[in-house]
Amino acid sequence: MRNLERDGVLSLATRTAAGYRIYGEVHLHSALSYRALAVGTGPVEAKRIDRAVHQCRTSEVLALLDAAHARLDGERTDLKLAKEAAEVISAEPIEAYAHRTR
Repeated sequence: MRNLERDGVLSLATRTAAGYRIYGEVHLHSALSYRALAVGTGPVEAKRIDRAVHQCRTSEVLALLDAAHARLDGERTDLKLAKEAAEVISAEPIEAYAHRTR
């Protein structure tokens, strides 16, 4: 939690007179949100988006989420195409390439 607070993912915690942090329910929800977002986008992008939640307008946060979704969609498309290409290549008989190496 301290690391997420330091990185700007969580809002600053209040402190006791002795300096101990007091994390509340909002911090818990923020940490769970970060963890879920990091699974989908990766930790670097998740931190960027979560920091924006605390520092930027809603429209800017939504733009970051849109960009993350677009990137993930592009990666899924690339993986699908690579899988299809690998299936086509693996289905071709090896003999078709034997004459090229001689």
